[in-house]
Amino acid sequence: MVYSLRQAGANRLGAYAFPPQWEGITGGTPTLASGSLYPLSDWILGSGSLAAAQASCQQPAFTGGRVEITQFPSGGFDGDYAC
Repeated sequence: MVYSLRQAGANRLGAYAFPPQWEGITGGTPTLASGSLYPLSDWILGSGSLAAAQASCQQPAFTGGRVEITQFPSGGFDGDYAC
């Protein structure tokens, strides 16, 4: 997936996930440095408020990269917080 996107010209890639789902899929295993998802940036959804989204910026990235964006409910839509 990462290879194909890069071949198509994408130069900024990231992983969009809800931490409990990532945990369920991977068993909590962090992305290995040799894996294709390492060190993509993370976009974490599931924060319940702006304050929680800001706090989520401090959690470890599940891809080995860094948390760049967190998401929270805002006026009936998804608000994005840039870390």
